[in-house]
This record gives sequence, C-alpha cells and structure tokens, in this order.
Amino acid sequence: MRSRQGIKKSPVSGKFSRRLVIDSDVMQSAGGAKAGDSTSIRCREILRTILKVCHRVVETPEIVEEQRRHLSRFSRTWLVHMNGPKKVDDLGSVKNPVLRSRIRKRLRLKPKQYQALLKDLFLIEAALVSDKIVISREEEVRRLLGQAAQELPELRDITWVNPDDPAFDCIAWLEQGAKPVKECFLGPAGNRL
Repeated sequence: MRSRQGIKKSPVSGKFSRRLVIDSDVMQSAGGAKAGDSTSIRCREILRTILKVCHRVVETPEIVEEQRRHLSRFSRTWLVHMNGPKKVDDLGSVKNPVLRSRIRKRLRLKPKQYQALLKDLFLIEAALVSDKIVISREEEVRRLLGQAAQELPELRDITWVNPDDPAFDCIAWLEQGAKPVKECFLGPAGNRL
C-alpha cells in the first residue's frame, strides 16, 4: 500500500516502511546465533528487525562496494533474505559533487578529519535521496557531520542512529516505524557535541 512521499505501509506490522541506509560497520558487526559480544548481538537484532518489520535498505555502488569488503556471514544471509522480497532499493549513483564541495569549503577540518568524513559521505548522499535515515556505529563521522549540519541545512534533519547507543532503543524505534527522531538528527536538535 502506497502512502504519501512513496513510503510503503508494511503488510506485517501495519507501520510505514522506511528506506534505511545501513553502514557496513553494522553489517560487519552483526554476529550469528553464537555471538556473545553485545555489539554483535545488537547489530544482528537490528538487521532481523528490519527484515521482520518490512523496512527496506538502499544500495548505491559505494554502499555495495563497502559491504562487499565487510559483510559478516550473518549479514550475507540477511541480504539474500532482503533481496528475495525486493526489500533492497538500488538507487544507482547518488554522488553529490555540490554537497562535497560545500563541505570542503565551509568546514575547517584537518586533512585527517576531512578524509574520515569523505570516506563515509556516500551514506549521507544516499540518505538525502531516500528517507534521511542512517544506521551506523561511526560516532566520529557523526560528530563531524553534526558540525557540517550547522552550516548545511540539508543535513540537519537526517536521523543518525547508533546501535551501540545505550540511551536509544533502536529495536523499538524500528518496530514503531523508524520515524524521524529529533534527538538523533545531525542538526542542532540532535547535536551531541
């Protein structure tokens, strides 16, 4: 069932299905049934919840390349299950040279910081053309993007969720429809600088 802005309503949960950008660090950390590490367990349960609730994930050539190098065994199987019912949206290339140029010109970053930001900027580019949601464990990049959001309004309402954040229940958020959460925005409302 289609609703406004192309967001689908999940036949399973009745909640709206969101198009999520999943960082490879979450995919790499997702452990199988025998995983004992809390991060591995949380990342695995997040991926399971995405599948169960009928959210979709987006792919770009950069996301696919990054995942190819970093998928865990569990994540490979999970992606097969996501592809079966067509829960993976291929966006094609969404590189945004204007955004990259604006970040380079407006932010006064050290070369190492800029390279760290540039390495994961494809996540933001994908989020901007989907439902503006990123699930990632990269807190340093999130912090840098929070700085960028002060200068670049288009970044302010991107929701950045970290599965390792004990103050945020990612599973419940996904089950309740993964609505934008101001506390997780890159902009001032969610800025944890």
